Amino acid sequence: GRISSQIRLQGKNEEAIDVAVDAVNLGTDEYIVFASDITERLLAQSALRESELRLRTITDNIEGAVYQVQYFPDRSPEFHFISQGVRELHELEPEDIINDPRTLMRQYHPDDVHAIKRMTLEAYMSKSIWDLEFRVITPKGHLKWIHARANPYRTDDGKTLWTGFASDVTERRTSLD
Repeated sequence: GRISSQIRLQGKNEEAIDVAVDAVNLGTDEYIVFASDITERLLAQSALRESELRLRTITDNIEGAVYQVQYFPDRSPEFHFISQGVRELHELEPEDIINDPRTLMRQYHPDDVHAIKRMTLEAYMSKSIWDLEFRVITPKGHLKWIHARANPYRTDDGKTLWTGFASDVTERRTSLD
C-alpha cells in the first residue's frame, strides 16, 4: 500500500517547513519514503485563495456584472469568471452561466441576436474591444437593455480572453425612446 501525509516541521531559525511524506510498502516490512518541502506551494495556494476572495468581494459589491470570457473559433463562449451581479442583471446564477453559456444567450432579444453575433465575430477576428448595447428578456419576463464592454487580453499560452463589465441601461434607453 501507499501512505501519504503532510506534516509541519520546525526548521532552522524556528521557521515552519511543510513537508509532504509518501511511504510505499515494498510488500514486506520495508518501505520507501519520499519527502518533499511543499512550503512554497502551500504559501502560493494561500495567496491565491486570498486574491480570489479579494476579487470576489470587490466584484460582488459592484452594480452590474464583471466577467471574463473566452471565444472559440465557432464564436461559442466559455466564461472563466462572472460576478454575483449577474443575478440582478440577468436573473441567473453565475454557476449556471459558467456551466452552460447558452442560458445567457437564450435571453438575447430576437431583434438583437444578429448585432450580438456580428460584434462577437468582429471582436474575435480582430481581437478588439467588444462593446454593444442590446436587449435581453429575463426568466421573469423583464425586458432589459444591457450595455456590455470587454477588452481583449492575450494569455501566456496564446488564448485571448475578454474581461468586461455589463450593466443595466434600461432606464436611460427608455427615456430616449
